[in-house]
Amino acid sequence: MRNLLWLALWSCLIVTTSSAATIEYQLSVLPTPGQYRYTYTIEGTFSQNQVIDIQFDPTLYGSLFNGQAGSDWNLLVFQPNIPLGAYGDYSILALINNPSVAGTFSVDFTYLGTGDLGGPQMFTVDQYDANGNYISNVTTSSTIVAYDSVPEPTGVAFSSIGLLVICAYWRARSRKRETVR
Repeated sequence: MRNLLWLALWSCLIVTTSSAATIEYQLSVLPTPGQYRYTYTIEGTFSQNQVIDIQFDPTLYGSLFNGQAGSDWNLLVFQPNIPLGAYGDYSILALINNPSVAGTFSVDFTYLGTGDLGGPQMFTVDQYDANGNYISNVTTSSTIVAYDSVPEPTGVAFSSIGLLVICAYWRARSRKRETVR
């Protein structure tokens, strides 16, 4: 019983301290026809010299402009189709360990595609050394649309909470039996 309780507690701790990066986006329409803005909400724990790179498909996106990032980050914006066929990039470099993700992270763009706008974009988090040499890929994922609702707990966290409740019930029940005897 005691082992089950510790397992549940450690599961909750691991889930709540996970450093996996998630990036949500919101799409805004700008006053100029064909121009839009992605505003990103970034979650995760990042180390100095890690780069978050969000990719822009050259068949869907024209110019990228007005990039913004928090003060703990260095922002570079690379245009789609330079060179021909290359993806555009919104690329931010963490200048310190545990940089703030509370600032504004956004980029304006011209949309070239037809139909729905605002689908997910691929992004990577890569680690570099102090000289700018690539070390490794930390994660690769896709941006997700930001909803105004409260996020649901993950399956592991939800299961861990349920396991804690069951352990507490069994413990209270066994104590009640001991006092009755």
